[in-house]
Amino acid sequence: MNTQARAFVLGMGLTVLGVTWSLGEAGVRATGVAVTRSEPELFSRYCEPFVCPGPVTEPERALDLLRAAGDKLDRPAVPLPARDAFALILSRNRTELGRCFAFALPASIASAALVDKWLHHQLAERTGSPCSRAVYPGSLAGLSRIRHETDDYVIDAPIM
Repeated sequence: MNTQARAFVLGMGLTVLGVTWSLGEAGVRATGVAVTRSEPELFSRYCEPFVCPGPVTEPERALDLLRAAGDKLDRPAVPLPARDAFALILSRNRTELGRCFAFALPASIASAALVDKWLHHQLAERTGSPCSRAVYPGSLAGLSRIRHETDDYVIDAPIM
């Protein structure tokens, strides 16, 4: 039985290569989760490669593969999402994945608000937190209607 700590780094890229190195140097086994086998970070000696369908294009398949990988572990692993889409999959499915992953994520609404800037803005306004004025045009026609008012506004559209 392997009792070594394990982490799943979800969403490989150059910016998270240092994470896998740090984990490896600390004796933590890292599984590098990427959507293509060709990502160079998967070839680090500090991570075991795991290719997963894209969480945006195939969220159900990605969830199924993560669940199957987690079910094979002898103890829960810590998921470290490095991409918004992976953070959302983990957050939305925390109950189901909780038996094989040890979560350190905020509530689902907070995770969604970190990704969706319009939702973030709405929550800030609702709670009385300081925030910039913002508008959400919703469409090109809506953008056309408000274009003269946008000098003092930040315009952002959700990615999901």
